[in-house]
Amino acid sequence: YLDRKLAEAASDFEAIPSRGLSVVMLDIDHFKKINDTYGHESGNIILIELAKILQGFLKAKDVLARYGGEEFVFILHDCSKEEAAMFAETIRLKIEETHFSIIPDLSNDYTPIDVQITSSLGVASIPDDANSAKGLIRSADRALYIGGKQAGRNRVGVLDSQQKGAIQKV
Repeated sequence: YLDRKLAEAASDFEAIPSRGLSVVMLDIDHFKKINDTYGHESGNIILIELAKILQGFLKAKDVLARYGGEEFVFILHDCSKEEAAMFAETIRLKIEETHFSIIPDLSNDYTPIDVQITSSLGVASIPDDANSAKGLIRSADRALYIGGKQAGRNRVGVLDSQQKGAIQKV
């Protein structure tokens, strides 16, 4: 689904260039620890609730897809890299302040608890960072891991095309 929607968006951008086509890739920080501490069902509840929060940020033509275990990707039409970075930072802050209510599966106490998570995000855009749908995903992934995860987590990483692929942290 994501590959098809991203290919369509890239094709649309080529046909009618706009301010940009941006991708924001999001990964939950230390999600394995949540599954190991509270159980996989608790992790699933967090994923479901997070997806609901993320859907609230969508505009009419935008796309949100689950990319992997705890990764999500936004396709943002007619969106510059700067706008996408601000969008990503807004999401990062929302996730950081949200309390997810779960019932831990791995204890005998079934009392609901609140869990907070953080996320790292990567931003990339056409035409600044890539010229294809596949290149756009790779660039967003690179920004996520270098500018987000490796820089300390709970951050937004943005490729800096003026500095030949350097990473800026938002």
